Formats: sequence, structure tokens, C-alpha cells
Amino acid sequence: MEMKNQLHYLPDELIIQILLRLPVKSLVHFKCV
Repeated sequence: MEMKNQLHYLPDELIIQILLRLPVKSLVHFKCV
């Protein structure tokens, strides 16, 4: 159970790294949705 909870949790740093690697157009589209 604990492992599943950890898998669903994404650290802010990881999210930021993913967002930085995404193209700007994808970010805009993601925000619109």
C-alpha cells in the first residue's frame, strides 16, 4: 500500500523538470485543458 502511494506522489522538482522539457506549445495546450 505504501509503495503505491509513493508512486502516485510526484515531487515538485520532478514536475518542474518535466514541464521545462515540454515544448511551450504543449504547456499552453495543457493549461487550456
